[in-house]
Amino acid sequence: MATGFLEKLKEIYRAFLGLFIVIGVFGLVLMLYFVKVPQENATTINQVLGIVVGFAAAVIGYEFGSSRGSEAKTELLSKAQPIPNKSITISETDKTVTDAEK
Repeated sequence: MATGFLEKLKEIYRAFLGLFIVIGVFGLVLMLYFVKVPQENATTINQVLGIVVGFAAAVIGYEFGSSRGSEAKTELLSKAQPIPNKSITISETDKTVTDAEK
């Protein structure tokens, strides 16, 4: 019962995180469009915006990208039945001789 609740909580967290990041980045871009930025601060503001967009891309990529697929793979593997281990014996007649051994 608790596992289902935690999975649902993770989904809600991911949804809010993605929504917050997208709205935040678009809000910053719209703010820069409508608010007059002094010329001496323009370069700094552009650099900060680039950093924020980079962080947003990293968070979105982590939460919704390969890490999520890796998490699903790990969960599937944990539920899978183990493959029985069969030992293989190699006789002397099956041994391959390399050129260095000749």
